[in-house]
Amino acid sequence: MAGHKKSKHKQNALKPQDDTIFALDIGTRTVVGVIGVQTEDSSGASVFDLQDYVVVPHTKRAMIDGQIEDARQVAKIVLQAKEQLQARTGIKLKRVSISASGHSIKTKRVTYETDVSAAGVITRDTIRSLELEAIQQASAQINDERGVVTPYHCVGFSVITYSLDGHKLFDFKFDESPKGTTAGVELVATFLPNAVVDGLYSVMDMCSLTVENLILESVAAMNAVAPTETRFSNIALVDIGAGTSDIAVSKNGSIAAYATATISGDEITEMIIKSHFVDFDTAERIKQTCCSGEDCSYKDVFGIERFFNAKEFVERIKPIVETLATAICENIIAANTTTPAVVFLVGGGSLVKGLPQAISANLSLPLDRVVVGSDGELKSINTNGKTLGAEMITPLGIAVTAMMKRESSASVIAAPAPNTIKVTLNGDAVELSPNANGSPHTFIELLNYIDLDLDDPQGKYFTMVNGKIAGFSDILKNGDEVVLEWQK
Repeated sequence: MAGHKKSKHKQNALKPQDDTIFALDIGTRTVVGVIGVQTEDSSGASVFDLQDYVVVPHTKRAMIDGQIEDARQVAKIVLQAKEQLQARTGIKLKRVSISASGHSIKTKRVTYETDVSAAGVITRDTIRSLELEAIQQASAQINDERGVVTPYHCVGFSVITYSLDGHKLFDFKFDESPKGTTAGVELVATFLPNAVVDGLYSVMDMCSLTVENLILESVAAMNAVAPTETRFSNIALVDIGAGTSDIAVSKNGSIAAYATATISGDEITEMIIKSHFVDFDTAERIKQTCCSGEDCSYKDVFGIERFFNAKEFVERIKPIVETLATAICENIIAANTTTPAVVFLVGGGSLVKGLPQAISANLSLPLDRVVVGSDGELKSINTNGKTLGAEMITPLGIAVTAMMKRESSASVIAAPAPNTIKVTLNGDAVELSPNANGSPHTFIELLNYIDLDLDDPQGKYFTMVNGKIAGFSDILKNGDEVVLEWQK
């Protein structure tokens, strides 16, 4: 009983999260949690100040190819990471930013224009609606290609360029009250099946965490090592995990393309399992030890003591490393259409011995243009003296992206996804899944949901929400009653 009271008192003593940023990278092998706050450097630029981090390995194969297979088992590991950070920092963690990846990812590049002459001054809401329309257009194209209406969720998007009356813009300067007739946007949107996203949210719910931001893994990593001002260079970032290798390509100031190679560090682990009769954990230990240059002793499943020479191991895995490099380079070229200027490798799989050399040869790039990320390449991050490797780039990138989202209402490639809401439309129940680009549900979204022709020349639609006249950019809330009538 005394122990119970002590635990309850300790829980009550935790400080509120307030502005503290909590980020989770739920990988195939581990769950990494980072916690920190937003500060400024000497120039006044925003910096993520890392307070603490934990790495908790999965005890079972609950994740396959970056996607959740056993939600309850994954939730146990996430809860361990959360509780460890709470105990070490004294902060009650309730809100979290997470990343998404997977072999079933789909990407679309679309352009959308609309008449804004009636809007007067163009506002952030105008641009948000413009982006939303473009994302919905991308979603419709994916469904048309598949021949069925498949529920996909936007997990990230990148604006290539805006336009106003035919003139290209990198961004709108709202303090100058922009006006025009036709506004447009060209963007790249990336989607995963709703089932994949729902799995992530289900795990967070089991751990009493509310998702603030849903971020594409490769974008998170890009934000950690290549801030916006460096993206005029043609950079290919490759986040090599245990299940997939996720790619983001930057050029002309923005992230222009994404790709996923369904091959990763697990290929080597599985080779060791099959050829040396060991379990998965032992195979992982052999791989990590030998790739770090150290010899490794182990016992096979028959209990016989064995030995791996590190140099011999590197020679033995060369064919698999070459296969991995070829798949990554093919996806880079497909996304970028040509060889990039620089390749950044991050994630635990980037530490595989010989991989940078194989990618360098495959792309005919100088070896010093294939960089394995470390804390030396981190941007806008203060690690407070902690030595961090390539496997920490993505979780830190998730935190940096969350920080970017907080300080800017413009398009940052992170999607805070509110919970599903239910409204009534002319008495019929309508359920809206988490919003495509993460902004609150708006009235225009509901109209697009029912495929309404807003340009009908024969009349106009009279719209009301909870008895009040509604505009297209008005925000919908759970339980709203919407009335839609057509009038000549």
